[in-house]
This record gives sequence, structure tokens and C-alpha cells, in this order.
Amino acid sequence: MASVNEITSELDAQIPLALRALQEYDGHKQEKKLPLFPDTKKMVYLTVKYKRPFFKKSGNQCVFVTQPYPDRNPSNSSVCLILPDLDRSKKAQTDPDVDKQAREWEERLRENYGLISGVNYTKILTFIQLTREYTEIKDRVKLANLYDIFFVDYKLAKKVDYFMGKLFKRPARRPILIKSEQNFSKRIEEAYNQTLIFFMPMNDAITIRVGNLNQKIKHLKSNASAIISSLLEDFPGGPINIRSVYFQTLDVSLPIYVDFGSSNEINFELPPEPELVEIVGECSTLPDGLEVKVRADGLVTTVEKKSGEEVLYPTEQDEWEKEDDMKPLNAELIQKILRKGKVQTKMEKIKEELRKMVKGEVKEEEEGEEKGEEEEDKGEEEEEKKRRSRRWLKKKSQPSHKTN
Repeated sequence: MASVNEITSELDAQIPLALRALQEYDGHKQEKKLPLFPDTKKMVYLTVKYKRPFFKKSGNQCVFVTQPYPDRNPSNSSVCLILPDLDRSKKAQTDPDVDKQAREWEERLRENYGLISGVNYTKILTFIQLTREYTEIKDRVKLANLYDIFFVDYKLAKKVDYFMGKLFKRPARRPILIKSEQNFSKRIEEAYNQTLIFFMPMNDAITIRVGNLNQKIKHLKSNASAIISSLLEDFPGGPINIRSVYFQTLDVSLPIYVDFGSSNEINFELPPEPELVEIVGECSTLPDGLEVKVRADGLVTTVEKKSGEEVLYPTEQDEWEKEDDMKPLNAELIQKILRKGKVQTKMEKIKEELRKMVKGEVKEEEEGEEKGEEEEDKGEEEEEKKRRSRRWLKKKSQPSHKTN
């Protein structure tokens, strides 16, 4: 098990070597066609793989890391602001002038906060404008790829997240929350110097933007060191949960750290089981003395009104017709279901047995535990041979009934 100091020292030694190798590879690489956006081909990312994915992280899932030498600035980056609607009436929702409220926001930001369109930000979208102009999935994909940084008012966070879906789940496109009623000009300036670390539950890796290969190696090393120091503090499961670390571009990746330790060293707390609320009430289709119980996960059972115990319904003694969806259960099937102990509730046992009856499956009850030892397997084979030999001798000893 490597300590934090050992991991840090090893990474500090390997980072400049890997960055120098990536720059040399990029310099010798010959492009057949010049890319439309050459900077995107030179992006450098730091990818960290887990030994064991986590279920739920204690603390912040989103961590912003300030880079000493960022490659983004107002001259090479675009910013999109998604702000609340100033008018949410039905007339505004069908107004042919879709950009009307966005222009009003531009005037407010210029007068109140000194933010100028084209200088401090690139585009303003209101929520009504967003839902009207980007109805198709392909349009939303274009929007997510069109701007480098997205700012969303905290009041619209859930709505925008639901509308954009997985497009805003990626760390590179995850929006930054702001309060439009306050001066957020400083927050826009800080966003150019920050990169986001987003810890997604049940993922086995995380990727963070480091910079651009056009930057100096010492600048990229400083950015990577700042990211790694933040990772070692907030990494789920601690530094021992890091399986590997490597630099990655669009073409190639280089490992800089690998730990072959067992994942059994990491212990995560399992998420708590949800409390399933049960509601009991009368049902007009049930006979007197019976009620229906509905659980939060959708499980429906029949219970006695007086005792509250679950009962099997309907049976052959209950009134039913052939057209009913619920078929009656005979006594033999009920007894067989009640003997089983693997299914949690009686209704689940009934459904499992009925499913097997429909498919024509015959399930034998398991006797004891599985015998995996070789000696027991050999003993079973010998017993089988003895039974076969006894049957063969018995068959030979029987007189022949053939007639001449």
C-alpha cells in the first residue's frame, strides 16, 4: 500500500517525462488534413482509474481546481449564460420575437454589473428561448459543443439539467451555477482559471482537463500537480483506491502511475436501503374482511382487515370467473409456495411459481449445500455406478417372455 508521499513523489518524477514525450509525438505527427480547430487536437487530459467504484461520496461531488497557468482566456473561449425568464406569461411563451428577453438581460447586465456582450460573455439564453429553439436532440448537441463554459442560474438548475440530459453530465460541459440577482462578473473571470473534477458514483474512472500541448512543460506540470493534490484530498476511498494515472490526448495516452494492489483493501459503506412506505385501504373488488396493501416500490398484497396479516387471494374457495386476470390457487400450489424460504414475501413466491408453471419449468428443491470437494464427487460417481450395475443385474435376472 503506497502512502500519499510515495504517490506524489512518483508522479512528480513521471509527469515532465510524459509531457515531453507527448509534445515530441505531436511535433513528429503529420496530419493529412489540417484540422478546422487545431487547438482541440492538442488538449491534454489527466485520467485516473479507481480500484473500486464508489456508491455515494461523502462531501462534495464537484470540486473546482484553480490552475496556475490556464490555457483558457476571454479571447479564445466562449461563454453561454442561461438565465431566468423575465416574463413567463402565455403571450411571452408564444412571442415570435424569441430573443426579446435575452436583449433585455443584456441591457440589465450592462447597466448593473458592467458585463458587455462579446467581451465578458458570448451568448444569453432564457429558459423559454432554450426550450423553443432547441427542441431536437441534434440541436442540443450542437449547443453543448458550441460553447466552452456554461453558466446557469441556480433557480433553473434542475430544469436545465433535465432538458439537456446527459449532454450536461460530462465534466467538460457541466454548467456553473450562479445567482443572476447578484454581480457574477468575478465568477466569470474565475471560471477561465478553473477546471472541474466531478466524482460520478459507480464510474470506474475520472478525466480532468490539464491544458494544451502548446503550453510550456513547466506550466502543464504545475496544472497537473494542482489537480493531483486536490484529487489526493477528495478521492473516494482515499489514495489507496487509485489504480492508475495517465495523460491522455485525442490520439494517445501515457501511464505515469500504476498500483497493482488488491481492490479488497478498499471498503465503501453500502447505500442505506430505502424505507418503503406501505398504504392499506379498501378495494371494491375484494370480498368483505380483506384489504389491499400497496408498497412504495409497487408491490401489491392482500391482507386481512382485522389482523393485518397477508393472505393468498384468490383461491379455489373464492369467487372468480374465467375472464379474471387473477387465477385461483389450488391447495397443493399454496402449500408448495409456503414451504419455500427464498422469496421475501408470499406474493413474490406466488408470482415466481406461476411464472415457472407458465414456462413449464420444474424446479427441484435443493438439498443441502453444493459439494465441491473431489472426494465427494468421486463418491457420487461410485454410487451411480453401483446403481447402474444393480439395474443391469436385475434386468438380466428377469426371465424372457418371448414366444416361439
